Amino acid sequence: MFDEQLARRQSSTSNTTRTPVFNISLPIDHFNKSDTRRFNNQYWVNDTWYQPGGPIFFFDGGESGITTQIVSLYLANDTSSTIALAKKYHGLAILWEHRYYGGSLPFPINSSASSSVSAAEPVGAPASYKYLTVEQALEDVVYFANHLEEGGYKANDLDLLHPSKTPWVWVGGSYPGIRGTFMRMRNPEIIHAVWASSPPTEAIYSGASYLSPIARSLPQNCSTDIQAIIKHVDQILAGPKSAQEYRDIQNLTYAAQLAGLPGGFNRTFNYTVALGYDPYSIAQVMRNGFVSFFQSYGPSLITHPFCNYLESYNPGVPGNVTNNTILSILSNPGNAPVSPQGLLATHNNNLTIGVHAYFYAYARNYQHIYRDVVTIAGSAGALVEIEDVLEYETEAPVNAFADQSSWVWQVNTEFGWFQAYDPSYDTPGNHIVSRFYNVTSLQQNQRKAQFSSATIAALPARPNVDAFNKYGGWNMTPSNVMFTDGDADPWRSGSVFSQETELGAPNRRPTTVVPQCGKPPPDGEVYGALYPGAAHVWDLRQVAWVGGKNGVGLYPDGRTPQQVGLDLFEKALDVWLPCFTGTK
Repeated sequence: MFDEQLARRQSSTSNTTRTPVFNISLPIDHFNKSDTRRFNNQYWVNDTWYQPGGPIFFFDGGESGITTQIVSLYLANDTSSTIALAKKYHGLAILWEHRYYGGSLPFPINSSASSSVSAAEPVGAPASYKYLTVEQALEDVVYFANHLEEGGYKANDLDLLHPSKTPWVWVGGSYPGIRGTFMRMRNPEIIHAVWASSPPTEAIYSGASYLSPIARSLPQNCSTDIQAIIKHVDQILAGPKSAQEYRDIQNLTYAAQLAGLPGGFNRTFNYTVALGYDPYSIAQVMRNGFVSFFQSYGPSLITHPFCNYLESYNPGVPGNVTNNTILSILSNPGNAPVSPQGLLATHNNNLTIGVHAYFYAYARNYQHIYRDVVTIAGSAGALVEIEDVLEYETEAPVNAFADQSSWVWQVNTEFGWFQAYDPSYDTPGNHIVSRFYNVTSLQQNQRKAQFSSATIAALPARPNVDAFNKYGGWNMTPSNVMFTDGDADPWRSGSVFSQETELGAPNRRPTTVVPQCGKPPPDGEVYGALYPGAAHVWDLRQVAWVGGKNGVGLYPDGRTPQQVGLDLFEKALDVWLPCFTGTK
């Protein structure tokens, strides 16, 4: 029986206080044996349902520090797919924290630095960022699997837990899903099977294609109007900054941001602040009107409401706030009948009306998100995006700003995916964002916001996406891997299910026929599922916004993406687990 002295059993699967954190000492540089420096990497264990011989379910936390809320959601809660698998297969569940995130720091955060950006960097930056690479982080898991005794396990337990004696099954979504596919191809002796949810396995310098699934989710009348309005605003932003039209756009941008956040119109609106809005920041706000939140909540809760607001704007009726022209626009009653041809067609292509309707829709959509969507999702700990800063609804990770800097480092060195307009090629996503929010300006502003000047100078002009894509990108064919994604996920454009054929994606299709153990599906097919109406990683736990009165994300038979994904993965594991032989 598993050593009771070391057992991390949970008295309750909802009690995170009984899930303590553990550490293992890892090399800072796995690929230089003369470098003896080490650091402590955090992980958590739940062996409530473990029986000797059961598999290990390794859940990768990815690009965020692990909070008690994340531990609860994914390691100590019945809503977690990892826990459902551990129960069914009598497995041991591990939650892993990625190096340079949370408390797993090869170098301490330079908290005594004079500037806020320097204070979020590791001591010794930029040189100390050298060891934040995909390969170093993958090798962390290899080392962990081979050196469990350094994490507190005894010799008799290692005989059961080592990947040569029991199958390790990786579960992860988004970047952790990518990591799982890489591990299966790179280290099949460590990882026997993988559930990769919404993994954008193809790194691209330009992330304009990220916007393409969002563009495809727009009704035609709304899409036509948005494109015309964006083009018109770009002409204004390119003109003299003293023009009244430019000043009006500044005021609308500033006020729409405030009116859309909690508190709405019950705020102080200081319009002198609006003078600080340059073309890039205006374009960024306009993009966020229906791009922010989309990857978490999808079209039913984000783009469709935005379009309903845009198309129902009524320019003939004053708003609820009558003592301020800008606020009157933003508080419009929105009671005009929606035309199949669109708002602009209804009003003789009056682009001033279109601009007013756009910012009205921005404010109303954010009010809807904070009032309805976040209220629904908050109890489940949904990720909430406020002005491009990701944070947990009820608990921010330790070193959250440093986490974000670590992620931006990875984006700028290996990943790419700058989610903005790219003039180098034409894609549906290009037409729904301003040219002033382009790949170059986003990269420059992102670096400036996150790093000191010394670190910026050390960054490459472009990320080395070729190193990332050596595992196959869109075309990868790993064995014993299940891929799942939402058909509306903006990250789908980088996944094996990508539709971006103009960029070279092969347009592969899913199959539910379980492949033979150790062999990929034939003919370029992908084992897994594309969930209709779903967005990013809707299947690794129960997400609060799926279902409900509007049936968001449900299959016609009433199942959720999580239920479909679990069913498919269990069918696969029933084939793949018995074929595990390990090494004796």
